[in-house]
Amino acid sequence: LVDKKNRIFSQFLTAVNQYKTSRDVSALQDGKKRLETDRADINTKLTNAIAVFKEEGQNVYDKAQDLLRYEKAIMDSLDGYITSVQKSQQKSASPEDTQFTQKVTDARTRSESILASL
Repeated sequence: LVDKKNRIFSQFLTAVNQYKTSRDVSALQDGKKRLETDRADINTKLTNAIAVFKEEGQNVYDKAQDLLRYEKAIMDSLDGYITSVQKSQQKSASPEDTQFTQKVTDARTRSESILASL
């Protein structure tokens, strides 16, 4: 599930890059909608899977809960990122791209670290 979640963030970044070359707003909005829908579905499945860990011990449960927390920074900045991409005339990476991509990378790294520790 975590790998699938990482893929949907990568797919969104691909949609942003496509928007930069085509300026097709509907494709960007579709990418955002797909990210939000798929993310909600995966988070529901993760929440259910994590609930099983609570029976195994609080420490494992707390670590697994972190899988959901790390992406909060990404989702909190999503609308601002989309707005900056739409306003930008740059087709190459902007500071906003770098920041958002770094948040996605950080969340992915933390998730992989948590999974390795379980």
